[in-house]
Amino acid sequence: MAFDRAQMKNKAAELAAKGVYVGTSSWKYEGWFGQLYTPARYEYRGKVARTRFERDCLGEYAEVFKTVSVDAAYYTFPSPAYLQKLADAVPADFRFGFKVTDTVTIKKFPNVARFGTKAGQRNPDFLNADLFATAFLKPCEGIRAKVGVLMFEFSRFWPSDYEHGRDFVAELDAFLGKLPKNWPYAIEMRNKHWLTTEYFGCLSRHSNANWPPAGGAGSYWVENVFKVSSSDSMTERSNGWVRSENLAPSHTRNSSGARQKKAVRATAVSSADSWQSMVTEGARLPCAQPGGSSAQARPGLAASHNNRASE
Repeated sequence: MAFDRAQMKNKAAELAAKGVYVGTSSWKYEGWFGQLYTPARYEYRGKVARTRFERDCLGEYAEVFKTVSVDAAYYTFPSPAYLQKLADAVPADFRFGFKVTDTVTIKKFPNVARFGTKAGQRNPDFLNADLFATAFLKPCEGIRAKVGVLMFEFSRFWPSDYEHGRDFVAELDAFLGKLPKNWPYAIEMRNKHWLTTEYFGCLSRHSNANWPPAGGAGSYWVENVFKVSSSDSMTERSNGWVRSENLAPSHTRNSSGARQKKAVRATAVSSADSWQSMVTEGARLPCAQPGGSSAQARPGLAASHNNRASE
C-alpha cells in the first residue's frame, strides 16, 4: 500500500480530535522524501541540504502527524532549550512522546562503549524519582502543554537483576509513588512473564485520573504498552503504543529477508499490520484489561514508536 499523505493527514487529525494520537518513531528520515517530505523545501543550490532538512523537517512532519516519539531523550537528559526548539516547530495541538532518560531506567549498565567506565556496573540512580523530577520533568515544564506521554522503557531484566518479577514490581511501586502527579506516564516492559496481576495492580494504584486539568479531553494513566508492527516503509512506520496485558510474539521477514520479531495483541490486533491500515479502515485502537478482556483504548493513551518488540 502506497503512503497517502493527504489521507493520513486527515485521518490523523480526525483521531487526534478524539484523543488518539498516531505518529512515528523519530522523524529525520531522508528515505521519506517523496512520501512525507518534499525535497524542494530543503534544497540549496539544487541539492537537498542535510543540515537544513534535519533542522526544519519536524515542521513538515507536523503538517501530517499529531505526535512523534523523541527517542533522543533516552540517551541524555533534555535541556529546556532543546525542548523549546521542538515545541516551537509544531502547532498547538501536537503532542510529543518522550522516552525517559536511561539513567533512571537502567539497573545495570550494559557493556557498550557509550557507558565508558560505568559499563557492567550497577546504576546508583536506577528508579531515582528525585533525579527524574529535577533532570527530566523540570526542563519539560516549559512545554508541558505539548507533552503527550513520558515513557519509562525498561530493558529486559535478568535473574542477576531480580530473582522474581514481584521484586521489580515492589521497587516500581515505590518509585511511582514518589513521582510528581498530573503528568502522563507510561511503562514499557521487556519481560513478558512479569505482566501479572501484581504488575497491573501496581499500575492501577498509581493511575492518574486527574490528568489533564479541567477542560482537557480524556484522561491519562500509568499504563503498560507494547509495540505494534515494524518496517522500513513509511506506510508501516506509522506505528504506535498499545495498552495490553498479553504479548504474542511472532516473526516476519523484512525487505532484506532477515527474520525479525514483532508483537501483536493476541486476539485484538492480529490482522492489522500497520497503523496506516488501521487508520484507513477507521479501526479503533484495541487493548486489554488485566484479566484479558478486550476494550477500546482510553483517550490519549497512544504515543508513537516503531522499534521491534522484545521479550
